[in-house]
Amino acid sequence: MALLDKENIQAKAGAIAPDRSCPKPQEGAPAKALRSQAGRSIAWVFSSTAAIAFSKVILFAGLARLLQPADFGLFAATTSVLGILEIVGLMGVGPSLIQRADLTRRHISTALFMSICFGGLASSVMWAAAAPIAASMKIAGLEQVLKIVSPIFFIRSLSMVGNGLASRDMSFSLMSRIEIFSYIFGYGLCSIILAALGFGAWALILGYIFQQALATLQIGRASCRERV
Repeated sequence: MALLDKENIQAKAGAIAPDRSCPKPQEGAPAKALRSQAGRSIAWVFSSTAAIAFSKVILFAGLARLLQPADFGLFAATTSVLGILEIVGLMGVGPSLIQRADLTRRHISTALFMSICFGGLASSVMWAAAAPIAASMKIAGLEQVLKIVSPIFFIRSLSMVGNGLASRDMSFSLMSRIEIFSYIFGYGLCSIILAALGFGAWALILGYIFQQALATLQIGRASCRERV
């Protein structure tokens, strides 16, 4: 009887004991996939930064033969003003989409509406403040340029939601390709052609506007294709 009880206990122990011959599930697979995706994203961002930096060297070497130093100064002053107002007006929409855990179509529509409103407001403020800003900076021709480039905020607002969704999905390869394409074929090609035709500082300014419009169009098409 004792022998039978001992055999039953051993049989139960064997049934409860784990089978060490079976491979254990890979618990770290999602973490590895996330690290791999993050590594690819970093590689794309680094590649796009390097490509644009190399393109800038070649582009400005050519533009320096076609334009005057005053043309570059006017363009630099314009982009400085745009950068300051853009930080105030357009930087809140994208991060809100990235940080939200449960994102719905209603959230996306609301973010797009708010982005367009902020962009329109920023464009209006730029138009109204062009004269005081130009007077304070004492740069000839700056007032007219600021009024011409004021719609850039509205154009940029159309891409803020697309950029936020791409960042949320970690689609940095898409964003890098768009950035490279819009810079080379938008700003670079347009500026070189207009500078060769004698447009002066307007070659840089119109090239910048075309770059922003091209990038907005590309990110909009990509977002629509992925969400349909």
